[in-house]
Amino acid sequence: MLPLGTALAAKQEIKSIDLETLKGMLGDPQVMIFDVRTPSAWADSDKKIKGAVRQDPGKVPTWAKTLPKDQKIVLYCS
Repeated sequence: MLPLGTALAAKQEIKSIDLETLKGMLGDPQVMIFDVRTPSAWADSDKKIKGAVRQDPGKVPTWAKTLPKDQKIVLYCS
């Protein structure tokens, strides 16, 4: 299994963004936010991004190929 960044970087550059940038993206229909923390990290956290889609980082090869090509993708991980 490839690390998340390696699997996705093959097609595009991956950039980090800060909290203020993310806040400005919330509600934008052209932005999809995915929470890719491990199941235990997600369950143990009281911080969740409203509207984020939960994806298992251990199954990147399955879901990464289905990401839309015409939208900005934000991955939230720990």
